[in-house]
Formats: sequence, C-alpha cells, structure tokens
Amino acid sequence: MDKSQRAARYALVARIPRSAEILIEDAFLSTAGITRPIMGFHITVAGPYVWRAERPDTVLMRLARQCRRTQPFTLAIGGAGTFDGEGSYAVYVHVQRSGPLLRLHRQVHGILRRHIRLQRELPTDGYLPHVTLGLGLTVEERDRALAALATRQLYLTVEIHELHLMEEAPGTPWRAVRGFPLAGQPEPGPEQIHEE
Repeated sequence: MDKSQRAARYALVARIPRSAEILIEDAFLSTAGITRPIMGFHITVAGPYVWRAERPDTVLMRLARQCRRTQPFTLAIGGAGTFDGEGSYAVYVHVQRSGPLLRLHRQVHGILRRHIRLQRELPTDGYLPHVTLGLGLTVEERDRALAALATRQLYLTVEIHELHLMEEAPGTPWRAVRGFPLAGQPEPGPEQIHEE
C-alpha cells in the first residue's frame, strides 16, 4: 500500500517532562544510534494503533473520564534494554512496572479494545513500559549503544500528570491532538494540545 493511502496511526502516551528529557539527552544523545523521537521521549500506554472505523468521540470521552479518575503518579526510570526484531533492533531505558501505570494501561485498553487494531498485538501480560532511545539499529549499533548505556547509568523519577493522544497522519510526523489530564490537573488550553 502506498504510504499516502495508509490510515493515520495513533498512540496514547505519557510524555517525559522536559527537565527529565534534558537529563536523558545529556546522558545518551552522543551515543551512536540514539535519537530524540519526533514526539519527544515518552512512555507508550496504548498503541500504536489504527481506528477500526471512524474515531468515535464517545470512546475519547470515556478515556477522558478514566484519566480524570486516575491520580497523578511517579515513575522510576533507569537501566537499559533491547527489543530484538528480524534484522532491526531497538534500545530503551526501563520504566518501573508500577501499579498505577499498569492499572491505567489495562483500563485504557479495556476502553479501546473493540475500537482499534494494534500495530503489534501483545499478550495481556506483555506490556513492558519503556522510553525508546533508538530504533532500526543494526546488531552492531545495538551492541555499541548497550555498551555505552552501561557506562552512563541514569536513574530518575518523573511525575505523570497527563496522557496525550498522538497522531501520525499519512506523510506527516507524529503530533499531539488531544490531552487527557489526570485527576486534579487543569484542562489543557488549545495551544497545549495541538503542535505545529
């Protein structure tokens, strides 16, 4: 299928606060194969996926209500890992499998499940929260990156106050199209939701 005819892809993510992104960039961006993603460093809660039919607004309203019932939480980040594919590899920083994050992941998937088709199906217990540092690496690049990451250990905590619905329309980069604040957080203004 021609890329321009592809359906838009979506992901629901928790963005890493800019102060933590700077620490990750300072520690790792000089390492070959490590790049800052277009949507910034983030933790994917659901996706990437495509909608099975036109995106139902009722589903987004249910997601917003669920986020409003979820208290903000803290995550610990640190240590390196790799996803091994067929001839292509990724490296990442581990994210602690915390109760609040795992519950939110299950709740979000419960709301979305009938309405989306995931890019990669994972077993229910297969969710591995992480912050991707490099994609599409060769085995040599992966090994060099992991060796470098082992010498530059980074451990930090981040506060999660909001999820973002990200969209990658055909021929365009990922961009935030909607924010889902957690309990007690202010509603985002239009300038905070849409990125140019």
